[in-house]
Amino acid sequence: MRNFLFLAVLGAALLSCRQGADESPGRFRSVPAAETGIAFANKLRESWFHNYYNYAYFYNGGGVAAGDLDNDGLPELFFVSNQGPDKLYRNKGGLAFEDITARAGVGGDDRWDTGVTLADVNGDGWLDLYVCASGKERPNRRRNRLYVNNRNLTFTERAAELGLDDPGYSTQAAFFDYDRDGDLDCYLLNHPIAFNTSNDFLAAESKSPDAYESDKLYRNDGGRFADVTMEAGVRNYGYGLGVAVSDFNGDGWPDVYVANDFNTPDFLYLNARDGTFREASREALRHTANFGMGCDAADINNDGRPDLVELDMTPDDNRRRKISMPGMGAQAFRNTVEKGFGHQYMQNALQLNVPLPASPATPGPAPVAFAEIAELAGVARTDWSWSPLLADFDNDGHKDLYVSNGMRREVNNNDFTFYFRKERSEGKVDPTEYFRELNKMPVERVNKYAFRNGGDLRFRNVTGDWGLTNHHFTNGAAYGDLDGDGDLDLVLNNLDSVATVYENRRPAGPGGGFLRVQCRGAGGNPFGIGARVVLRYGGRTQHAEIATTRGFLSATEPVGHFGLGDAGKVDTLEVTWPGGKVSLLRDVAAGQVVVVPEAGAVVPGPPAPAPAGLLAEDPGALSPAFRHRENAHDDFAAQPLLPHGLSAAGPCLVAGDVNGDGYDDFYVGGAAGQSGALYLHAGGTFRAAGGPWAADAGSEDVGGTFFDADGDRDADLYVVSGGTEFPAGSPRLQDRLYLNDGKGHFTRSPDALPAERVNGACVAAGDFDGDGDADLFVGGASVAGRYPEAGRSFLLRNEGGRFTDVTAAVAPGLVQPGLVRAARWTDFDGDAAPDLLLAGEWMPVQLYRNGGGKLALWDAVRGAPATGAPGDGSVPHSIGWWGSVAEGDFDRDGDADYVLGNVGLNYPYQASPAVPFHLYAADFDDNGSVDPVLAYGQGGQVYPWRGRQALVEQLPALRRKYPDYASFATATVEAVFGREALAQARHYAATEFASVVLRNDGKGKFTKIPLPVPAQFSSVNGIATGDLNGDGHADLLLAGNHYGTESETRRNDAGYGLVLLGDGKGRFRPLSPSESGFFAPGDARGTVLLKTPQGGLVVVAHNDGTVQAFRTGRAAGRAVAVRESEP
Repeated sequence: MRNFLFLAVLGAALLSCRQGADESPGRFRSVPAAETGIAFANKLRESWFHNYYNYAYFYNGGGVAAGDLDNDGLPELFFVSNQGPDKLYRNKGGLAFEDITARAGVGGDDRWDTGVTLADVNGDGWLDLYVCASGKERPNRRRNRLYVNNRNLTFTERAAELGLDDPGYSTQAAFFDYDRDGDLDCYLLNHPIAFNTSNDFLAAESKSPDAYESDKLYRNDGGRFADVTMEAGVRNYGYGLGVAVSDFNGDGWPDVYVANDFNTPDFLYLNARDGTFREASREALRHTANFGMGCDAADINNDGRPDLVELDMTPDDNRRRKISMPGMGAQAFRNTVEKGFGHQYMQNALQLNVPLPASPATPGPAPVAFAEIAELAGVARTDWSWSPLLADFDNDGHKDLYVSNGMRREVNNNDFTFYFRKERSEGKVDPTEYFRELNKMPVERVNKYAFRNGGDLRFRNVTGDWGLTNHHFTNGAAYGDLDGDGDLDLVLNNLDSVATVYENRRPAGPGGGFLRVQCRGAGGNPFGIGARVVLRYGGRTQHAEIATTRGFLSATEPVGHFGLGDAGKVDTLEVTWPGGKVSLLRDVAAGQVVVVPEAGAVVPGPPAPAPAGLLAEDPGALSPAFRHRENAHDDFAAQPLLPHGLSAAGPCLVAGDVNGDGYDDFYVGGAAGQSGALYLHAGGTFRAAGGPWAADAGSEDVGGTFFDADGDRDADLYVVSGGTEFPAGSPRLQDRLYLNDGKGHFTRSPDALPAERVNGACVAAGDFDGDGDADLFVGGASVAGRYPEAGRSFLLRNEGGRFTDVTAAVAPGLVQPGLVRAARWTDFDGDAAPDLLLAGEWMPVQLYRNGGGKLALWDAVRGAPATGAPGDGSVPHSIGWWGSVAEGDFDRDGDADYVLGNVGLNYPYQASPAVPFHLYAADFDDNGSVDPVLAYGQGGQVYPWRGRQALVEQLPALRRKYPDYASFATATVEAVFGREALAQARHYAATEFASVVLRNDGKGKFTKIPLPVPAQFSSVNGIATGDLNGDGHADLLLAGNHYGTESETRRNDAGYGLVLLGDGKGRFRPLSPSESGFFAPGDARGTVLLKTPQGGLVVVAHNDGTVQAFRTGRAAGRAVAVRESEP
């Protein structure tokens, strides 16, 4: 209680100190109110009725609109007030404004106004204002208002007359021509007012939402709007706080994205082109934000497709995160998913629009898919955030990101929440006096965020550099060229402080060129809302769609703004109008505002056929199709602090010619309780064949290889058994050897293998002792219930078809090298003796050089035997979460290089040599179990990754040491557990999470090079190599993802399969799925490239999913040089 009362007093004291104290040098200048003439402040007055406890959106604030209302070329500013009059300011030029609210007639009344947008509703060429209202009020006090422009800076309110005076709980509206009939329709974003409800309640309400709570779609029928919500298929139940309209699937028809708060899922409404929409969020989005706030759509990577950003409320600062982070138990998370609400995580989402392979035209909307990359981009956590704005603020040709944030009171402060619940449950607070408790709630101001787009899907925090340091409570935000100088200025609507205007001061000198495009549409859409503008210049392309509703509660001018950097002109400017016609301008000079009329636009010819990809999916390649069915097992029941589940490691996927026909066959493993399957090549397809593995269906197949075990020159099958659902010593963990009769018929060998009843992971075959037969290395995974304790690994010598464990004698370091996940026999030093490469979780990359049949760790930097501890590995700074390895001579210098798949750079866990990601494991509470504690670095300190709730549930003694969240919020991992306990714990420090190429110099030395950025989107669990485009160079196919994370950590799901074309010099160029034809978005565990008479066939195996097959060209099939990553 004392801690949060102190914060409340401190925050209140800082309110006045912060006013006017945020000026800092940089690109932007905060223009004083004395210069702008803008005195507006959205001030709140709390009372017994108007307060957060009575209406949870009390602090959501109001919007702001920037748009030219008098057609003089300068945008006016309209500010929304929740409890006072709205304000309209005329732009007089020079960043000076005049309050014209009274004579304009737009001040409103005492309604709880929320959002504002701009639209020319009546199609007369003048922008109108639409203002939404909400609050816990009677319907007539919630009716939205439409101010129709009288063309003289006065307005007439006509919402009821035109059918837009909706009495729902409205957040914002977006006007767009959804039916392409030439006028603007309206999507209205509403929300329920029943807050803090259960998933059961939400699921029930979703079936029959109240008319006041559902979003609405209003169709413009000749100037009057008709409610077509039901017939269009958009009646819903969601706490809508953000809406973005864009043509997400590129079919020429506008779609709608809705960002929803709480557990209600976001909605992605794809336009079916027949007056209806189809909700497609589950198929298009792998996950979303949990507490979705504002959103915006724009093309962040200049590939011609609109991407999407959605904000949430998680702080980046450790202290604030720990004091405000609510716990999300595994059961609660599963319940949200099972109710159909999707996978939601409490962090920002940056959804990259993935170019899909061409598919046959079908009725209904075209498909779309997104990869969520906020972690990789560096924009995942910006505190309690409201408005995201994607725009090119530095005119370099890339859209940057501005984020407004700040919560007027810390309503999610855990200590206050528990205090208030206790007071209320004990009857110490009268319900009519709840609002007085708000004075005890902490108040804390946070800085805004500005991110500069680096052009490589990475954003850099430039808040201070750009002079945008600001600690106001900012909700609505808008941009516009307020002073007509060719760059974008910013306007912020702040709670309880004067609105902020930021002047963008473009630096003098080269660069910073611009082009602004105004679309003059025909008919009822004079501002060309929905028009698509594409610029091409100097080999570069930019794309934008004309829209006004952006961010949160706010609107921007309907102008396409393009930064051009040093370019003096654009080669072509193309506008595709909402009706489908196209206007084309050539050789357009930079540094101007271009007006493009729809008059004269032409109907385009048929689009050129999409070029064929290197691969094409063949759903009929497997007969029957194989679906892996993961068995249910809760690893977190035994170890709640696990970073991820351990029991879903399969299926394995291995290839070889088992019947001697010269073409590849493959085996795909089953989960526990499911038999694996052998697929034999049969003409143009692969057919499943029975085998003895059906009798071993009780085991889980996690690894495997085809090799000649008994010297009869055919491919026998070794299958690794694993899974933490079985205790050590279980017969289900015994590996299996199936002997081939040379015709693809197998029998299980009963006694060829020693007892290996441990949780296995992978296997690799190679003749390490040079006696002419294939020996085995079998990598061990964690001991069930004791993660990260590693089980046994085995080096098995082949002695006439029987295998003997010689690990301790030949390579003692391989007895327990770590949590091995990938192994490969390889000759890295060119001496014709097979060496061994290992990689795994919390492991460095390890190379064991073969010296006369003995294996010893190799130092790949010095090119000499390692002298350090085995845990140092062979490659410095390479401790990671490796999951796959493949080999090839990628630089064509005659030696073996390697590609290693890692967890990627888009995971919440981040690691580097300077700031490692840690794991401490010990029985910290002396109860006989291993407690794995994750920790991360920030500000020179190392803190527990998990929050107080998760830790005290597993380690109850910590509840006494840290009786509240405030005391825990600043505790380092050393303070929590003590230096002595940490010194005795097993400690790992990951330093590399990127997937990489290890380039061999031929002398035993290696250089580690990260793969291109798209390869870092997610975990890489399968790698296949071969020449896919017939140019003689080795290419890569990657597949991955990892869905089994703990419930408070976002799952790794942004991978969609990737083709990387090699150039023969060790470099790789990524292809999009539309270029490659390869789209494998599941929870992939492995991929192989098979040789068939028809060319190559790529097979991808997914955990708890269906095996996919992709055909390659015949040239690719003939040119396959190396094939595999066999996990």
